[in-house]
Order: sequence, then structure tokens, then C-alpha cells
Amino acid sequence: MMFSAVFLILPLVCVVYSQNLPDCERRECARYKVIEKRDGYEVRRYEAHKIATISSKDTTYRRAKSGNFMPLFRYIQGANERMQKIKMTIPVFNKVQISTAGDEKKEQFFIEMAFVMPKKVKDPPKPTNDKITIKDFGPVTVFALSFDGWATEKRVFDKKEKLRLKLDADGVKYDDTMFYSAGYNSPWKLFNRLNDVFYVAKED
Repeated sequence: MMFSAVFLILPLVCVVYSQNLPDCERRECARYKVIEKRDGYEVRRYEAHKIATISSKDTTYRRAKSGNFMPLFRYIQGANERMQKIKMTIPVFNKVQISTAGDEKKEQFFIEMAFVMPKKVKDPPKPTNDKITIKDFGPVTVFALSFDGWATEKRVFDKKEKLRLKLDADGVKYDDTMFYSAGYNSPWKLFNRLNDVFYVAKED
């Protein structure tokens, strides 16, 4: 009921928000509008974007994530069929899925990292690394919780659990099989850092 009501009033309350973030003055940001601000999180509608993705799987979150960045960075530096340099955008997305495997039911972390292509790159070049895939992201509605500081594994999972409890309490329909983390800052920025965790609306 609550979720349906959001879409009934969507044309009245949408405000551009992502481009107002401080770091978005320095780099192009993934584009979204805030539909509604709720207690502890916000409902966003992301526009359609092209993304370059690479996936990995391991028994720990850290190891599953660690090897993904450099292949994507090399891709935008020219490791593609057109040797085209592509400007870095923010945030870097990580789609996180957790499953169990083997007789001991050990957790397996499957992480897909994504770089968002700049708006003017409508036809991204083919990667030379066959592990990188060009995909579409959005249009999609998400429920996002923002937090500052460093996005350590513990903090990411604590925040996504806090968000999950809020969504359940509000009776929101969302895809609980995975969540996203998003980081806006370089490793060299020590202060005023910004991160998101979000779940995707079930209807999307």
C-alpha cells in the first residue's frame, strides 16, 4: 500500500539530488531522483545507465571484492577495442549476493563491481578482457541508506542490516536476495567520505 502510494505522487515530489552531492561537482555521478525521504533511508529512481561490470566469488567479502577494481580501471584507461579512454564516474557499485555451498554450507560471496559509463558514452567499446561485460542498469527504484566514513566490510553489512530492518518494518517489497554498496570517494580521501547501501524494489 505504502509503496504504491509513492508512485502515485512521484511526478509531484521528484527532485534532482545526485548531482547536488559535493563529489559530483568533481566527477560525473550516476543520475537519480529522490522520490521520498523516509526515516533513515530514501526512495530513489535511477535513470538508465550503461555499466561495465566484472564479477568474482570467494568465501570472504573482502577477497571477492578485491580483484575487481583494476580490470575495470584498465578498461576505462584504454583496454578496449577502440583504445578509448573513458572518464571515471562515481559511485562505484558493488552488487552483493550471498549463498551457501558444499557439504559444510559455507557462505559464498558473489560480487559484481560496476563502473557507470558517462552519459555521452552511449555505445561503450568492447573490453579486451573477456571477463568484463557491458550491461544496462536502470531505470530502477531503490531504497538507499547513506553513511559517512570508511566502507569496511563490517560497516557495510551493519548498514545493510539496519536498512533491511527498516524496510521490513515499513512493509516495503524489495529483492532480499542481494544488495548494493556504493562508494563515492577515492582511497586517498580521508575525510567527508560518502557511501550508500541499497536494496532494489521488488517491482523492478
